[in-house]
Amino acid sequence: MGEYECIDCNAVFYLEEPPFDGSSLCDDCRTVIKFPQLSEVDMEFEYFEREQKIIRDQAALIKIHLKDPLEYP
Repeated sequence: MGEYECIDCNAVFYLEEPPFDGSSLCDDCRTVIKFPQLSEVDMEFEYFEREQKIIRDQAALIKIHLKDPLEYP
């Protein structure tokens, strides 16, 4: 779509369309800057979901034990 000037190193580069994230960064500067990845956040949420499931399972076992101690595994 035109020439852009890198906001980091001031190099002029050409793109067919506007930058996908709105930042005018050349390829060299873009590889240095690490943008946050959703996969890291998703992994943390999955971890907390697993921990929450474990806690719920343990609470269910405790309820069974309180009702009838002989049924506790």
